[in-house]
Amino acid sequence: MSLTPYTVNYKRAGDIFPPPQTGSNILNWDLKTKGVNALTDWLDAEKFTGVLKASSDHQKFRGAILLYAGWCVGALYAGLNQEAIKHTHKALPALLTQLNKDDSTQIQIYELPESIVLPFSSAFIGQFMEPAQTESPIQMAKYFIDHIKDLPRHSLITMKTLSESANELCLVYFFWGKISGYFLVERQEFSTDKVFPEFVLSDAIEAKIHLSILSPEIAGVYSGNARFGFPLIIE
Repeated sequence: MSLTPYTVNYKRAGDIFPPPQTGSNILNWDLKTKGVNALTDWLDAEKFTGVLKASSDHQKFRGAILLYAGWCVGALYAGLNQEAIKHTHKALPALLTQLNKDDSTQIQIYELPESIVLPFSSAFIGQFMEPAQTESPIQMAKYFIDHIKDLPRHSLITMKTLSESANELCLVYFFWGKISGYFLVERQEFSTDKVFPEFVLSDAIEAKIHLSILSPEIAGVYSGNARFGFPLIIE
């Protein structure tokens, strides 16, 4: 089974979303006074690029939406007693429905640069590749790097590793074929270092690595002539 963000489960559905960067503005939206329709209208009008995280102690759910120019390009949703985390196509309507029902939901919104958002979106709506697992973890990583280095595409290398001391999930973002940062999910540590984090693999006993690429077949992805993803429509 491919250990992608789709199959990795966490207690909080937003754990794989990068945290706010230093100096980012963080907005806490008040649903009781402003409502969910005003929220979606504002995100659309601002063509907001970043993350929306939501949680409710009343309805017992957590979710997150990755936004590019005001549209959803990735989402996760987890509710109490549900078998698995819902992903983009099911997560977005489920989360918007909950926001419409529960005005006590806590909502946090923060910007992220497109150099992180666009590569990360490939984890949800991109094309996936996985090398033969007979190679060493370093060889597998280099195989992907050789294929996407300087490629005019946005992509993400996901590395799930097991070592003697800890487990780790590392997401490495490639923007126009160059590293724009990486995120150590278990530690919740984000770095803008442009050097590939080989240290994640150096002590690995086991490793699952895959690559996702934001396909040029999606209209507007690379031309900028059209939005892509899913509008925030409440059904």
